[in-house]
Amino acid sequence: MDITEDNYVAGLQAKNEKALKFFIEHDGWIVKSIVHKMMAKYQDKQEECMNDIFLAVWRNVDRYTGEKASFRTWLTAVAKYQVLSHIRDIKYHDYVSLDDVEPVGDSDVKSRLFDEEEMLEFQKLLEILSEEDRQIFTALFWHEKSYEEVGQEMNMPVDRVYSRVSRGKKKLKKNNRWLGGSI
Repeated sequence: MDITEDNYVAGLQAKNEKALKFFIEHDGWIVKSIVHKMMAKYQDKQEECMNDIFLAVWRNVDRYTGEKASFRTWLTAVAKYQVLSHIRDIKYHDYVSLDDVEPVGDSDVKSRLFDEEEMLEFQKLLEILSEEDRQIFTALFWHEKSYEEVGQEMNMPVDRVYSRVSRGKKKLKKNNRWLGGSI
């Protein structure tokens, strides 16, 4: 089947790779202009975002029915949504995930690695948690104590420590405090 401007959307929906190539060549400028305009500050991330948009169109083109809007209008909406998602990820990627913090062990080394400003930012991040939960998170993720040690120090069963951490993580994620990865 020859891919033309009249049938490339149907070709995309049929997962025809020639239609995908035609789409990128024919409507790629729309994606590129949206990405360049909305992500002007993040030039190093633009190519990745454009690729994600093309992939999103490829995976979701079957959702396009043509009843409410033209394909280009639908494409623009998909592109803008993807760009906003990328920008949100970039902005929140600056937060360090607690899973990414490697145990250092030596407190002298740690004091050199983590200055007072980082501790204040860590405390600010946890301010939406209860005092008890802040103590648990600080002991586990700042002082790198085990769940068992925290349970003993706080006089609570280990499974309760796990539960409080799980609920705390959900609360942090819900309040967009920790989107750089899983805690």
